[in-house]
Amino acid sequence: MKKLFILLSITLLLINAATAQTQAPAKPDTTKTKSATETKLHIKTDTIAANAPIQNFYKTDSTDRKSSPKSRMTVYGFIDTADLKLKNCDFEKDANAMVLFDRAEFLFSYIRIVMVRQRRIKIFNENGKSEANIRIEYDNRFGAETIEGLEAETINLVNGKAVYTRLDPKLIYSEHTDKSKDAVIFSFPEAKAGSIIEYKYIWSRPFSRSLPGWSFQCDLPTRYSQATIVLNQTISSTVLFKNDQPFVKDTTTSAGLGHVWAMASVPSLKDEPYMRSKKDVTQSLSFVIQEVTINGVHTKVSASWADVGQQLADEKDINKPFDQNLRDEDDLIKQAKALPAQADRVAFLFNQVKTLMKWNEEKNWASKDGIKNAWKKKSGNWGEINMILYHLLKRADVKAYPMLVSTRDNGQLRPDFVDIYQINKLVTYVPVDSTMYYVLDATDKYNIYNEIPFELLNSYGLQIDKEQKKYEMVFMQKKAAGKTGSFCAGRC
Repeated sequence: MKKLFILLSITLLLINAATAQTQAPAKPDTTKTKSATETKLHIKTDTIAANAPIQNFYKTDSTDRKSSPKSRMTVYGFIDTADLKLKNCDFEKDANAMVLFDRAEFLFSYIRIVMVRQRRIKIFNENGKSEANIRIEYDNRFGAETIEGLEAETINLVNGKAVYTRLDPKLIYSEHTDKSKDAVIFSFPEAKAGSIIEYKYIWSRPFSRSLPGWSFQCDLPTRYSQATIVLNQTISSTVLFKNDQPFVKDTTTSAGLGHVWAMASVPSLKDEPYMRSKKDVTQSLSFVIQEVTINGVHTKVSASWADVGQQLADEKDINKPFDQNLRDEDDLIKQAKALPAQADRVAFLFNQVKTLMKWNEEKNWASKDGIKNAWKKKSGNWGEINMILYHLLKRADVKAYPMLVSTRDNGQLRPDFVDIYQINKLVTYVPVDSTMYYVLDATDKYNIYNEIPFELLNSYGLQIDKEQKKYEMVFMQKKAAGKTGSFCAGRC
């Protein structure tokens, strides 16, 4: 059966390859110092990508070039001299650098999701040199993700000729952040004002109901950005768009197996007054699988937030830590229970955890080594500290629940679009009555027990009640000013 799945995956890639234009791209206005055949993918030989012609991605589709006069999307390593001579961005004159183009192809198969990406950036001045430091983060919460086939090069114009400096693979570093997060880090050699830098890589992970969305907009102005989704016809999906300018390409592929979206002349994303989060307004798309049909059998894949809550409640990294006893916890519980009012118990335990525990800078909402170990070290990630608080509150007879949320910099959690990638933090939720509740985050020393943390305001949280099997969305909104006059309050 596994071999069959692999064959299906490769077949999809072959179909995609057959639908693309195979003619050679128009010769760029530059002097080349290497041929296209010299660009090879250095990837593991036991992967789907290694056994399928994804090199087709690096050919220039004539329809891509016709889609917008400003796209100028070309094969990796082929540079137009006009871009090397470019002095500024024509639609954002004060930019220090700009994205010339950013494109990706996503392939969904029954067993794996693959993304092939190529990105090219022009550096205009010394202030833009920082763009040559690249960090590609990936998340293993929903299956082991991999970054393969990474290549990068710097192109400079020297005496009228394009000079290419490839990145030495030995200078590509891996960073293991925590149990579920990793990153690939590198810096472009010979990067300076006037340089063009570009890189390509293959990202993949086992099949799951969602994939990281595609952002057409970033902190730099973007001349052209394109995302292609190749999807098996037996997979039903939903796409959420956030865009305030029209697509220059919005069409299905010729074989009908996928769709292409593209934007041109996309302005850089800047902070604006009253903006809740850049993530909320970034022009982007998110893609979620709803149903898979195999041999006539329809299988829904987490069609609602309640399904997601049930799925996460069954994860051992979420529920197992709650049952761990903590050293000397009995004394804290005894002191808390001596307080007659529930609000006083909540305040006491919240302040104890906030004081005793130190956030270790890890932004993870699952437990890495268990709350028992975190309590012993008096240090833990986001999830571990708030799991400890939840555990102590339950022991003190306070009705409390874990709640999964999205921080301000991660964007607003959308109740109408079920995508587990929207979640990035675990906090503790204490309902008091029909009009009052507490949202507790003990990882920030400035938080107050009876005020909703500022970074969670005006967004939703997913309450996890495993015992009653209730998984409900709660809107966290300010209704009254807090005691300190801050933006937060515990009433709704």
